[in-house]
Amino acid sequence: MIQLDIFIHLTIAKDTNIKTICKRVEVIILGRPKGAKNKPKNIPKGRPVGVKHVSTNTEVSKKICTACGKLQTSKNFYNTPSVLFKHDGLVCICKDCVGLLFDSYMRKHDSYKKSMYYTCRKLDIPFSMSCYNGGESHAQKADWAIWQGYMKQLNSFRDNNGYGMCFDDSDDLVDDNEICDSLLADSEIDASMKDFKVTPELIINGRICLNVIFCF
Repeated sequence: MIQLDIFIHLTIAKDTNIKTICKRVEVIILGRPKGAKNKPKNIPKGRPVGVKHVSTNTEVSKKICTACGKLQTSKNFYNTPSVLFKHDGLVCICKDCVGLLFDSYMRKHDSYKKSMYYTCRKLDIPFSMSCYNGGESHAQKADWAIWQGYMKQLNSFRDNNGYGMCFDDSDDLVDDNEICDSLLADSEIDASMKDFKVTPELIINGRICLNVIFCF
């Protein structure tokens, strides 16, 4: 039996035709017939008030870090297009362990650039000088570590940034410390050449050496 309040609502509606009222009652009790185009009005939409949404997808992508051995979500790993990690597109160690790896090279080489180069080699990701310079700028602005800025820059517009796919595509390492050492060595040579003088004895000895060479 139709509820009294619904019946009263229908009887005081603008259209009081008994046939129309009966059709409305039929829709309320039995539902709309299959194929009906018009949707019934005043039907609550969405979840009832106070009922929380429960996701049916309970599977979350996780990965074990090969360095620390912890099971972590994929967001804790950097992306990489290297074929060595094409199964899931993530490097084998987590972000925290990448930082520890970089720090270990820093203690050994005392050079940000060289440490980043060897970290890239270990992870099979490309080392790019333009990426390093961009990452250094990122690190200064965001107060990040150098390696964090580099990885951020490397993963920006990966398909179009031109940095490469793996370590084989890397730029040659030109370390600033080695350049300084080379310049220092050149300056020492230049300083020693200041006292060099061409003497008659040197000329005579040079002629003797040339004669000996050409005689043979």
